[in-house]
Amino acid sequence: MVCFGSKVSLVRLFGAPSWYHNVIQFRLKSVSVTTAPAQWPVTTITKRWHKARNFGGGGQSIRSTQYTTGRAVQALYRDAVSKVRVDNEYNEEFWVGVGVHQGSVLSPLLFIIILQAITEEFKSGCHWELLYADDLALIAESLSELEEKFQVWKQRLELKGLRVNLAKTKVLISRKADKPQIPSGRWPCSICRKDVGKNSIRCTQCKLWTHKRCNNIKGRLTGKIVFVCGKCSGAINTRNVQRTASVTFQGEKLEVVDSFRYLGDQVSSGSGSESVAARIRIAWEKFRELLPLLVTKGLSLRVKGRLYDACVRTAMLHGSETWAVTAEDMHKLARNEASILYWMCNVSVHTQQYHQPHPPDTVSPPGKLKRYLVDNCVRFAESYERFLEKRYPKVFEVYRMFKVGIRDFIADTRMYYNVTTELWTGKSLNCFSRKELEIYKQYPKDVWKVSPTLIISALPFANYVVFPIAYMYPKWFLSPHFWSDKHKEMIWGDILAKRMSHCSPVIYYLGSQCRHMDEDNPLKEKLQLAISKLKQTHQLTVDEILTLKPLFEDYPCHINKISIAYLRQLAMCNGLSMRRSKLVDDTLLLHYIDLAIGREGIENLSSQDLSKACYDRFLNPVGVPHKEQLRHLCQWLEISKEVDGLFIYSSVD
Repeated sequence: MVCFGSKVSLVRLFGAPSWYHNVIQFRLKSVSVTTAPAQWPVTTITKRWHKARNFGGGGQSIRSTQYTTGRAVQALYRDAVSKVRVDNEYNEEFWVGVGVHQGSVLSPLLFIIILQAITEEFKSGCHWELLYADDLALIAESLSELEEKFQVWKQRLELKGLRVNLAKTKVLISRKADKPQIPSGRWPCSICRKDVGKNSIRCTQCKLWTHKRCNNIKGRLTGKIVFVCGKCSGAINTRNVQRTASVTFQGEKLEVVDSFRYLGDQVSSGSGSESVAARIRIAWEKFRELLPLLVTKGLSLRVKGRLYDACVRTAMLHGSETWAVTAEDMHKLARNEASILYWMCNVSVHTQQYHQPHPPDTVSPPGKLKRYLVDNCVRFAESYERFLEKRYPKVFEVYRMFKVGIRDFIADTRMYYNVTTELWTGKSLNCFSRKELEIYKQYPKDVWKVSPTLIISALPFANYVVFPIAYMYPKWFLSPHFWSDKHKEMIWGDILAKRMSHCSPVIYYLGSQCRHMDEDNPLKEKLQLAISKLKQTHQLTVDEILTLKPLFEDYPCHINKISIAYLRQLAMCNGLSMRRSKLVDDTLLLHYIDLAIGREGIENLSSQDLSKACYDRFLNPVGVPHKEQLRHLCQWLEISKEVDGLFIYSSVD
């Protein structure tokens, strides 16, 4: 990753007189911080405000606020006159036509408004272009791409009266090979340049110490070994990497730097350790400023802790949301915080502390510093997601769909593995919860559907094609984990309508089974009456269905006794497998799911789980009141406790 930093001067903006203007300099990711007071011409506001106030698409309220601000500024400086006092006497009034007051807060405000309006037409936005007030960072994945982007910005800014100072432009190249190896400690390692301890050995050629982990010696280190480090022997080439010293742009060489300070944070190539070290130094400075209060015995530890949290710790972890923190950085932060806390409590660092050990089968809780750092990162991610949702709603919708879907899919994968493992150990289905049984039933189908999409998207650049196609056709390429509420309502409704289309063939085959029954069978007449009601689209009561229970326990309506054509229609009506043995297993699993719902209580189901249960049990919940859904599910469960069949479930209201 590479980025540009440059100086730009604003000269004769919108035709203002050059003899009156101070040059307004602003920084584009510059190494040094320079500020100059800006004197804006009033004619700038008058001529360009109508163009600037409509930028950004920020909504009518934002545009109205910007327009009102501009009108107020114009009214403040309209018909402005001034006098000059000499020896307590004033000369005649003269009209002031350009400029704002020296040091006025309107200078940066107007500058930001105009600059935002100018760059709105060609900027790409976060995170490739970071614009904060007059600080801009241009970021790209390659040097050629960065040069093209910088060329576009330079041309567009020059058209608006801006001049880019290439002499102050800086370039930073960030890659793993450019990670700086800064010597630390009194005896730095010859390979990794970190401080060595007792477990080290000295090279006989360069006379430098080397960690045991950095050499190839196995076993115990002794003085009898004639050791030559890998750097001297040529086995390890640590610093002979060809680094880019400068970049040529339009005939001028741009300096390539290793680090720079941007918005108070130290950014370096290949590593974020310098940011951590810089914030630690600032924390110690803040601590020494508050030293009389933090080490005094007149304040309680509670008050000291609050003062430390508010002033020292916040200074140490400022901007930590953007750090790529390693375990070594966390150890460095924790070590410095412990030193500060020991000083505050008047305890020596070498004093042995006795703590009650935690149980061996548990994990010690994370330290407060680590929790604070993680919470900062989480809050930063949430705020960035809210920005994306507001600025790019369609793109964020796709991002959120795949983010939540992959998270839920992984969670269901773990649960399916646990259920399968417990079933292999002989655990009964009656011991699992409703959610576990539903995942055990549905997960194999979801894997077959979503696995091709996830596998193909892992190929280089394939996700740019696969994800939009999957977003447009979620029914065919994605599992319910990735569906939105609107998708679920539409797709489940279509599936239910397709299942209901097989009810008429099931009723026909059920009537044919009735004709094979004996005439003296007392249930034959009741079955014929039930079939006639179903053909007239009348619904059966629970008592009428339970009276037919013996027919579905044996011949002629049991699953093992019906014909293949009847079995096929019955399976398609319920969305199950058409193999007889698999259909029997799915029927048993559905029966245990119903029992689990009865154990856990219908009233404990969430609205989404209740809607899904109604879809699976032949009721479209769209537009159906909540009480009606509960009544339908209660009747279903009442029958499911007694009957181990499939078709009659579809006739329950």
